[in-house]
Formats: sequence, structure tokens, C-alpha cells
Amino acid sequence: MLVGFVAGSQANAGDVEISANDLLGKFSRACGRAGFVSLGNGKCLRGEVAKRYREMADAAWKEAKIRLWVPSATRTFADQKTIWERKWRKEPGATDDRARALRILQWSSMPGTSRHHWGTDVDLGHPNCGGDCLVDAAWTSAKGRPVYEWLEKNASRFGFCQPYRGAPGTRNGGKFAHGYGEERWHWSYRPLAARFLARYVEILSTLRPVKGAFLGAEAGAEFFESFVRNIDANCAP
Repeated sequence: MLVGFVAGSQANAGDVEISANDLLGKFSRACGRAGFVSLGNGKCLRGEVAKRYREMADAAWKEAKIRLWVPSATRTFADQKTIWERKWRKEPGATDDRARALRILQWSSMPGTSRHHWGTDVDLGHPNCGGDCLVDAAWTSAKGRPVYEWLEKNASRFGFCQPYRGAPGTRNGGKFAHGYGEERWHWSYRPLAARFLARYVEILSTLRPVKGAFLGAEAGAEFFESFVRNIDANCAP
């Protein structure tokens, strides 16, 4: 039984066996897990994803003299819980738990709902980021825009898509009530990530956050489905 979640069964998605633990990030660490490859500096991805990322990074350098790197890759449930609860404790101006959760969810996932659990998604950096690559200005400035434009044009050649593209209310024709803000730095390896999302949706009712799983879990459970499913159509299963 998963702590704080109801366990789901395993299902075979192509050549990847996807368990509830895989979806929720319920493992001790990514580096050293079977099927995962290290990128260095403690960052790890599933082997196929790492291979295609390296091919993309090599092409970016050869074709446009753009250097890419990965500030953040696979995260465990515990990793995400640390990030979430730090923000929960410090979040200013929230009138209640629901409002607090929604403010944090503009940019950060609840534990158990992040695509970074799957080993399929990366946050990218480049030399023109300045002090922080995971902010909009790093990709929309005069120096950052050419890097983003190269990814827009070329990332799909290597299987990558931008899941949080555009304003959340415009994705999927406004089908979902909530969604993350645009993240130009977040790229997903669609051939695997689409399988993980399809499996997540299939057993979604068993993955709902429950009280005690992390701070604010009960409040976040109201709208966790929107944040998991509200992605750009190019990344959809």
C-alpha cells in the first residue's frame, strides 16, 4: 500500500511497465534505478529519454552554438514534497488552504502529480539564463529568445514537446478549470510521457491525494486532475 495514496495495479504500456509507484514518484531515488541513466550532477532520466536529450543537445550546439543543460530531471515523491511544503509554509497572502494551494500550483506540482516523477521530463537551462533558468525572463529576453525559438523549431525532431505552452485557460479549448502557467523551460519526451499520462488518467481515481500525504493535500485534491491533464495538445496521448 502506498503511503497517503491508494495503490493501483501495474499495466504494460508498450515496452515500459508502469506502476502506481512510477506515476507517483514513490521510489527512493532515480539514479541507480533499473532503466535510468545519469546525466551527471545527480540528474537522471529513463535511458531512452537521456539518449534523445543528448542527441538534441548535441544538435543545438552543432547547428546553432547553443549549449543546453538540465537543471532538474527526475524527482521522487519525497523531492517534490520538500519543494511543495517549503512553499506551503512560506506562501504569503493566502486566505485559506484552497487559495494557498492554487497560488503554489501556478508553478509547482503537488507531490504525486508531477511529470518529473516519470523520468520523461526535463527542465532545461542555457548560458544566457542569468541567475535562474526556470523563470520566463530567461527564455523571453533578447538573449534567451533564440534558444527557445530553436527548441520550438527542432525539439520535436528528437521526440520532445512543451507540455505547459501558452496560458492555461487556452489549452484544450478551455476544457480544464485550472492549469500551470507557461513553462518554456519544461520539455517532455512524448513517446514515453504520453504512455505515462494515459496510464495516470486510466487509474486517476486511485491516485487522488489524501489528507496527511503532504501539507495541503486535502485542499489540492479538489483540482489535481486539471493540473495533471491540462497540457498542450502536442504532448497529449
